[in-house]
Order: sequence, then C-alpha cells, then structure tokens
Amino acid sequence: MKHDYRRRTGTGYAPRPATAVPSLFRKLAVLALVMGGLFTVLAPVSAQEQATSERPNILWIFSEDLSPFMGCYDDPINAGHTPAIDQLAAEGVLFKRVYVPAPVCSACRSAMITGVMQTTTGTHQHRSGRTTEGQIVPPDTQIHLPEGMKTIPELMRAAGYFTFNSGKDDYNFHYDRRALYSVGSKDNYKAGMNGWQGNKARHALSISEDTWNAREDKDQPWFGQIEIKGGKANAKHTRKGEVLADDDVPLPPYFPDTPALRKSWTTHYNAARGADASGRSDPRSTKIGRRTRKHDCVLLFGSRQQPFAPPQTILL
Repeated sequence: MKHDYRRRTGTGYAPRPATAVPSLFRKLAVLALVMGGLFTVLAPVSAQEQATSERPNILWIFSEDLSPFMGCYDDPINAGHTPAIDQLAAEGVLFKRVYVPAPVCSACRSAMITGVMQTTTGTHQHRSGRTTEGQIVPPDTQIHLPEGMKTIPELMRAAGYFTFNSGKDDYNFHYDRRALYSVGSKDNYKAGMNGWQGNKARHALSISEDTWNAREDKDQPWFGQIEIKGGKANAKHTRKGEVLADDDVPLPPYFPDTPALRKSWTTHYNAARGADASGRSDPRSTKIGRRTRKHDCVLLFGSRQQPFAPPQTILL
C-alpha cells in the first residue's frame, strides 16, 4: 500500500506523478539550485572535460546545521578563523545566493538527494515516513516517490559510478539503501528500514572505510558523501585558543538581549570555526582536499542553518 499523502496531511496536495525521468545532468542542475546556503565548489567541470572519457570523481562534504559565518562569506567575526573553507572558496566557486529547500533535515535531504522539491514528492513533513529504529516502516506510513523517479546516487550507479555515503541519509521516503550506495549499509539492514534518526553507514563519519577506497576497480569513477557535524558539534572541534566566550559576539538588533540568546548565537560562530577545523587546517594535506585530477569536483555545503531560538521548524 502506498502512502496517501492527502489523507495523512489533510492539505489536499498529493505528490505529482513523474511524467519523465530527468537525465542525470538535469537533476544535478536542479540540485545546484536547491542545495544548501553554504555551497562551495572546488574544480568545476567544464563542457569540454565532460566530453572526455575520463569522468570526474564527485565528493559531497555534507555539514550538519551550518550557518555561513565564515571569512569567505565576509563575516567579520570569523574572518581568519575558517582558513580551510576559505581556501576552497578562493580556489573554486563560491555561491552566495543559494538556499536550502527546507529548514529541517529530512525534508531538505529528501530534496537534495532527488533533485526535486520536497513539496512535490510529499516528503515535506519532517520524518513522517518513519518508524522504530531497526524496523521496516509499515506500509500505511511509507511515503513513495512518484513512479519512475530515481535518486541521484541511483542515476550515478546507472552511469557506471561507484557510490557511497559515510554519513546519515535522513531521507523521508521509502527506499532500499543498497540500491543507492555500493557499500556501507549495515549487515542487518533490510529494504524499507527507516528509524526516527534515519539510516546511517556501517562506518559512520569515516573518510577511509567504505568510501572511495572500497572500489575493487580503482579506475572506476565515484560519487560519494562524507559528513562533518558542523552546527551539531557546537564548539567541540573549535581550535585551541579560538573558542569565543558567550559575550564575544554581538546579537543582531532583532533579538532580545538575554544571556541565553547570547550563548546560543555565539555557539553558531564556534560551530563554524569547528567545522573548518574538523576538516583539518590545510585541505591539501588530506585525501579529501588533494585533487588527483584537474576535473574532479568537491562540493562543501550545509544541509540547513544551525538551530537557533525559536526552533528551526517554528515560524513566528
């Protein structure tokens, strides 16, 4: 039984049926329009390079809940404190007018991985297609993508790519993770499992296990995702001596000046500094930052901005 979105939400809006499956490059183009407010691209692929037989490897560095409080975004507080991200921006393409499609994880990630707005696929209501951890979502709760619609990893695999995601999925629709990703699904995973926190890779947050290194054919192009905790880490990864005190960052004038809000706002800034440090200080010294071919592509973006008062899903 497929999920009846109109019955569940009472809005009268059902997912629109797909009239045709978009091509891989069309989906990637759509994705570029909906992807996160922080979106830095290193080594974009030219039309001439796309025509060559050597296809680019594509890496998404997917940060949780990250606001663009960084030097490359002209932030005066964190200028000089986000050197790795600033270097990626300086050597690549920096987008300053790109916005997430939704303010909460599952809706946002569902749009990103399909290249289709979550309001079109019926996945907008946060984690509404979920169940208990370790169980298959019951049929009357499952949200199915329109017939014929494929996720970007599935399209990449069909194009001959090796795929992986060492972070979380948090997709708000019914799917088989093994159809999306070549490696990384847990041994006890079954198609349709989707707990409240979503599915995660067997080696969660790893950049060395079940990633590009797991290819049997080392010449096979790959498309993969790795995750950094970003806003969810607060000041955990902020470099020593760079942690801001609660009163170090002035509040915007539209917020009440209270100790709780000052602390929360400063946490935004420490999280941005920590996101840069968690990627290591020199992007060229890591396997992530070092480019082995001139037309490989690295994308750094946040799924949405860091939670703040009021909560992210409440509109005042």
